[in-house]
Amino acid sequence: MNIMAELAILCGVCLVSEGIAALIPVAFPASVIALLLLGLLLFTKILKPEHIQRVSGFLVANMA
Repeated sequence: MNIMAELAILCGVCLVSEGIAALIPVAFPASVIALLLLGLLLFTKILKPEHIQRVSGFLVANMA
């Protein structure tokens, strides 16, 4: 999978989590919802680690 598609997947997960955070009545950070959503997608094998491997490696390497 190319880098732009991997980045689109991660941005899509973040966008969905922003929508969920806006809909729930309790103040809950969208970044935590995105983390839980991404974990759920990986654990259920809907999203394979190979689908986001390059972009996530780049983001972790440049986290500082």
